Amino acid sequence: MNAKRNLLSNAIKFTPPNGTITVKASWRRPPESGKKRRTKSFKVRHGESVSYPENGDVCLMVQDSGVGMDQDELNKLFGEGVQFNVNNLQAGQGSGLGLFISKGIVEQHGGTLEAYSAGQEKGTRFTVILPLYEVSADSTAKSSEDNSVGEAASVAITPMRILIVDDIASNRKLLGRLLKFRGHEI
Repeated sequence: MNAKRNLLSNAIKFTPPNGTITVKASWRRPPESGKKRRTKSFKVRHGESVSYPENGDVCLMVQDSGVGMDQDELNKLFGEGVQFNVNNLQAGQGSGLGLFISKGIVEQHGGTLEAYSAGQEKGTRFTVILPLYEVSADSTAKSSEDNSVGEAASVAITPMRILIVDDIASNRKLLGRLLKFRGHEI
């Protein structure tokens, strides 16, 4: 969610008022049934682990008609603290950490985040690919019978006073609304 929000926020920030932003999501099928699918093991509570077969990928593409980037900028794009002051829309207002953090989140989930641009003033395309796993009905039934899941869901959340820090006003506003809805003070 954080990576998707960052990609959309950047597309909005770097696209001029009459520009276009396209967002597409798709599912790539797993290998044909005759081929063996890879499985991945996940650690769960108490050192237990479960394994699930891959079930294709989800692909998210965010493309804009904004300022674009040259090859040198693309090569540096996912570095920590990287900023390109290529237009007045950004003007150094960001931290330069958004794409660095987004790439890390996507990679921690076994996915990839890539960028493409045909050059300055030719827009940018970001593509996120994340693996999907086939979870059997037996495993979901078992987790729904687990009392600790139900107990955790029924625990009351104590309202907190929260300071929201984000360089984008619309992100602050959205997060503020969500937190107020949950009973927190902003």
